[in-house]
Amino acid sequence: MQCPSGAKPHFYTQKLGDRWWLCDPAGNGFFLKGVYDIIGNVNSETQTITSSKYASSPTTDQGANFALQSVHRLQAWGFNTVADYSYNALWPATTNSVWSSYTSDSTIPVKLPFSVSEQITGDAFANRNGCGLSSPTKDLMNGVSATAYNGYRFNFGDYFDPNFGTCAGNVLKNDTWMLQLAVNSKYNNYLVYVTIDESDQTGPLDSGADFPTADIVNTGVVDTGTTGTLHTSWVTLVTAPTQTSNSSYGVKYSDTTVYTKQALSTWLTTRYGNIAALNAAWGSNYSSFGSAGGWGKGSGLLDEDGSCPSKSAGKSCWVGNAVTLAGETAAMQADMSAFYTYYLDQYFSVMTSLYHTYAPGILLQAQLGSWGAPPHREALTEAAKYIDLPIMADTPPWTCLNCSDVQQRIDFTVQYLGDHPWINWAGFFANADSAESAYITPNAAYSTQEARGAAYQNMVDAFVNAKDTPTGSYHVVGFDWWGMYDMDGQQANWGLLTPLDNPYDGKSASIVGTGKDPWGYPTGGEKANYGDFIDDVTAANLGFYSSMAP
Repeated sequence: MQCPSGAKPHFYTQKLGDRWWLCDPAGNGFFLKGVYDIIGNVNSETQTITSSKYASSPTTDQGANFALQSVHRLQAWGFNTVADYSYNALWPATTNSVWSSYTSDSTIPVKLPFSVSEQITGDAFANRNGCGLSSPTKDLMNGVSATAYNGYRFNFGDYFDPNFGTCAGNVLKNDTWMLQLAVNSKYNNYLVYVTIDESDQTGPLDSGADFPTADIVNTGVVDTGTTGTLHTSWVTLVTAPTQTSNSSYGVKYSDTTVYTKQALSTWLTTRYGNIAALNAAWGSNYSSFGSAGGWGKGSGLLDEDGSCPSKSAGKSCWVGNAVTLAGETAAMQADMSAFYTYYLDQYFSVMTSLYHTYAPGILLQAQLGSWGAPPHREALTEAAKYIDLPIMADTPPWTCLNCSDVQQRIDFTVQYLGDHPWINWAGFFANADSAESAYITPNAAYSTQEARGAAYQNMVDAFVNAKDTPTGSYHVVGFDWWGMYDMDGQQANWGLLTPLDNPYDGKSASIVGTGKDPWGYPTGGEKANYGDFIDDVTAANLGFYSSMAP
């Protein structure tokens, strides 16, 4: 399938008829099928066995041998991309003298497209990776009291802090092991996209309030109750206006100002002009846009901690639900939504400007939503302005056995994201028939590798055939699978491979094994004989293209 725009220096996206496509630099249609986290030390036993198994063949460099075996496996199983968090020796951008007798430029003999990820928000919180700050960037959640919120504490960056942009620029400019290695290589046309940040630190982009999340990796059942991520403007309103330290990141602040809360105060001052007008709209009782008595006890807007300390005796608090904003006046909810957009515009504009400087022409990716639920609608609207290739987790949701609103989730995403392509995060397990069988969880959706394989086939079909109702367009242009190996630390059968480096192919992951894999490496040594996931994965990865022709 040829993209009408033809050859370009880098991967790009294009819509043909009713279907979006990724296009490779040669101008061919490309449906991304990536695998995350391809590293040999993901488990201690994996590190031990790969260090021995790949020590001397075909080169004398264990890391190079592991990398070549990994790309061989990806190709054999129908994958086409080395996704985020993988060992950079798998990239065609990396040179190694041991390959000099194989390639003229000392690069890996088998070249696959790849992606790069950075963790800018986490770097700014911890002042690491060459961030170079005199005072690290703050996490707004660090200033939210346990009384106001006592659940899971997502991270919300203080993106109005001018230090944040300084950190981001320093990291992107000087990260010679990741971004700069990739973009400065003669093979930078193999770089599909750059993930601009780590989703574990970007609560503002996580699941929204419009749909329930689901346990898409294990039981496949919709969660009950309010399951979305906190609303960013709620977090901003109730967080402390200053911070002195953050024990989670082991940092102290010489600059204690929380700039995002100050930005909210300034923004509302401009919007309303005087505090009486704000109080009339919100049903609040603030004495000023600043501080008047201190956080959690004063009467100013900056003193708000979620308990409405300035309220009159016998009056209700005007600050609403932390996720949905229920209980707030319509005007307050509108303001909270508008400031959320303002905050995201600050984040995305700073980030994408720097990425365009240090990785020009490369598609930019950010993860939106989580656990099968789309993000808050503001995140979709703002991402549409800045992000070339969002990754959803997942839309449509997979696995979700009792979701009755799959089409609504797709349509909601398109309503606010607009007519754009996206890829999906994917991953689920069958612990009972795996090297993680000691950690069987109740009510698991899949108990055998064969059932997991059938689910994988259905997942690929669901992604390929996901079509929005209003326009009848197909938006999914690929997926990244989590991950290459099972993870002992998470007690989860995520992998295509066991921790002992055996594929779940019905033969290799066994007590005795077949003796040798197709590349001559030994297999077996497991505690039990495990089922076949790989054959279904391969069939699904290679078998759906005919249905996608324009």
